[in-house]
Formats: sequence, C-alpha cells, structure tokens
Amino acid sequence: MYKKVVLVGFLLVILSPLVSSQLALEDIRVFIDGTRSEVDTGGMIRDTAQPGDTLLINLTFANEYPKGNTSDIRRIRADLVIPNYGNTPDTDDDYEESSEDFTLIAQDKYAVTFILRLDPSLDARTYDLVFKTRGTSETGEDINLEKILHLEVRRKAHDLLIINSALEQDTISCTGQAVVVASLLNKGSQTEKRSVLLAEEKTQQYTSYEFFDLGNGKELENNTRTARFTLPIFPPGKYTIALKSFFDGSTADANLLDAKFLLLTVLPCEEQVEQVEQVEQVEQVEQVEQVEQVEPDEPEAPNPPADEETLGIEGPTSGGLATEEPTLIEPELSPSGAEGAKTGSWPASTIVILFVISLIIIILLCIVVLLMKFVR
Repeated sequence: MYKKVVLVGFLLVILSPLVSSQLALEDIRVFIDGTRSEVDTGGMIRDTAQPGDTLLINLTFANEYPKGNTSDIRRIRADLVIPNYGNTPDTDDDYEESSEDFTLIAQDKYAVTFILRLDPSLDARTYDLVFKTRGTSETGEDINLEKILHLEVRRKAHDLLIINSALEQDTISCTGQAVVVASLLNKGSQTEKRSVLLAEEKTQQYTSYEFFDLGNGKELENNTRTARFTLPIFPPGKYTIALKSFFDGSTADANLLDAKFLLLTVLPCEEQVEQVEQVEQVEQVEQVEQVEQVEPDEPEAPNPPADEETLGIEGPTSGGLATEEPTLIEPELSPSGAEGAKTGSWPASTIVILFVISLIIIILLCIVVLLMKFVR
C-alpha cells in the first residue's frame, strides 16, 4: 500500500509540469498610444511610455493538448498585476485587472486584451507587468502559467500638450467675432515658468498668445491652464486657426511642442441677409397659420324659407276664388271592343286555339286505344 501511494505521488510530480505545459502563451503584442512596441526575450518592452499614455496588451493563449476525450482546459482566467503602482516606488497599492473566464479545446486559441491608461501622476521608473493565468483540465488538474513584462515609464523634460481646443462657433456671420478656447497641459518632468499658448491666422496676420506658469506633470492641481482668444472680424471666407505650445517663453520652432488646427467659416453678408429674410418669412407663415387655427369659423346663415313663387305654387287669385278642380278623362273604347262587350262573343283567335287543343286530345286517345288492343 505504501508503495502505491509513493508511486501515485511520484507520477503526479512528474505529470504536473506536463499538464501545465499544455496551456501556452503563444503571442504577446504591446501597443503604446497606438504604436506597437516589440518585446524582447527577457520580457522588456523596448519603447518607453509616458504618464497618461494608453497601454494595450494582447495575449494569445493556445491549448497544445492533442485532440482527445480529456483535452479541454476550462475556467481559464488571466490576471494582470502591477506591483507598487503609484507615485513613488514605495507605494503599496497594486494595479489588478482580470479577464473573463474562457475555455480552450484542444488545438484552439483565445486572445485576451488588457487596456490600461497610465496614471498622469505616475512615477518615472520601470514597472513589472505580471500576468498570471490559471485553469483546470478535464481530469481536474490545476493549470498555472505566469509571464512578466517590464515597462519603463519616463517623463520628457518639456511636454506641453494642447487639450480641449475648440471654436465656440465654427460658422459665424460677416459681422461676428469668433472665440477660441483651449487648455495647456504640462506632462513633462520640469516646471514650466513661461509656457506659451499661441493662436494665429496667417492670411489675416492675426497672432495672440498667453503665458502660463505650470507645475510639472505630477502636480495635477497646477499643471493645466485654459486660455480664451477673441478673434477680430474677418472678411467672409474660410480660415485655419492654428494653436501652438512653446516652452521657455520663446515661440521659436525649436521650442515648439504641440499644435492643433481649427477651421472657421465666415459667411458673406448677402447670404446672411438672405438667411434672415428666409427665417422672417417662415415666422410670418407660422404666425398666420396659428391665427387661422385660433379664429373660430363664422356660423353659416340659415336658409331663408322658400316663398310660394320659388316653389312654383300659385296662390289664390286676387278675387279670392279657388282654382278649378282637375277633370278626369276616361279612355274611349274601340268599336270592336264595345261591340264585343255588348254581345259577349269570343274572338276568332281563341276559337282556333280551342279547336287545335281538342284535336290533339282526340288523337292521343286514339293512340292509347290502339296500344291497349296491341297489348292484348
């Protein structure tokens, strides 16, 4: 008995790695702000990331079991853990995220995607991305798989981004003034004492700018400012409004960090007048329709009683005498009809018909008599 227990334990120890090895992490793809970054054999992500960047990691798992009755791996779940994820290396908080459970049949594959936006206040250092995957085989054995990637987070010395830029109205009248609103965000590692946000339109030789004192990227309460630019009246046409950010108080190209562009349309005055007239006409029509709906319809006057002349009835004469009563006309009888009525004799046609009928009856009787004799 003791030998059997030892043998079973030995087999479990030997077979456990074999079971675990059937779940494989076949492919890893990492994207930093939409750009793919390769991963070397040691798990190091070759490109650095910045706080505020979006990290997308796609893992493809495969079941390498040969097809058979006990080849499925069930209740598989992948976990992402980033230890000490925070503002300082001593931060105790870990970042954790888990995938949904899934099942892999033999020779099948399944992709899991993790999307993480790096905290804007994240400390600049190297972080371990630990992927722990576990599942269960059809025979009940636990399957575990672990992979660690390394991500380096850095901050640029100067990193001024233009955010939330927009025109309050991108189409205005020929006499209107456009207003541009934009914010400047410092993601860099240095404090920007004289950061510049510039707005310009070259064809109209318009330039305006604002200076800001911004804290570094980790000072979240002091690293963003908003500017508002009111443009002068432009002639009708289409214009490109450029927004640019600079550091160290200089607008030289060497200090340019970010740029955004907005499109403005100024309507011709004629079109503006036509639009106003069309609106007024529509309003007038609507007002007339509303008045017509509100005013009650006038009741129709009752028809006057028809007089006797209208109906074609003659009234009494001036003498007060009534009209004569109608006379009945009796139809006149023809002489033959009158004579027949007096004598009571039958017409000749009737006599002929009666004679023919009698003759037919006699003939039929004769035929019947002959038939009776023949039968006897």
